[in-house]
Amino acid sequence: MAERESDNRSMILGAARELVAGTNDPKSITVRQVAQRAGVGTGLVNYHFGSKDKLFAQVVGEMMADTIAAHEAAPAHGTPPAERLKELLKELYGVGEEQMPLMRYLLGWELTEGNLEAPLYLVPLLREVFAGQADEMRLRVMALQILQPIQAAALNPGSFRLYCGIDLTDPAQRDRFIDSLVENLIKGEEK
Repeated sequence: MAERESDNRSMILGAARELVAGTNDPKSITVRQVAQRAGVGTGLVNYHFGSKDKLFAQVVGEMMADTIAAHEAAPAHGTPPAERLKELLKELYGVGEEQMPLMRYLLGWELTEGNLEAPLYLVPLLREVFAGQADEMRLRVMALQILQPIQAAALNPGSFRLYCGIDLTDPAQRDRFIDSLVENLIKGEEK
């Protein structure tokens, strides 16, 4: 029974990923469409995820977790943790950019619902960057300090560009922004 539930859950997630990849308007995707694509009843989608928003949050969470896992599995070759953090953020932004309509949809939902899980993905690498010099609460605050501007920029890139003069659709400007964000945070902690 547990294996079947796991299979249903996986099929639902796979179906949602496929549907999300094929649209520029994730709001238009219905639970019924996800269920039909997965070959399950709509009740199972709600049973496993509670809502379409939570399902999509899980889809994005898995995409980000896959990116983080691939990043962590790659050999560090002596690359300092701060540089690896910058590289990871750039990779994550790339994933987000590929799924920008979904990201904007979910960011609005997550911010209004108070879901702050995303920054937790950065805490292990921040732990490594600060090597015992910052407690858990401080690491979590730093993770928020890193992700909040990136999330704000994703929600409204035009306003972000007006505010700070950075066009995050330009990879060179985005990379400089991420580098600056991490470097400023590290310098602020060293004081």
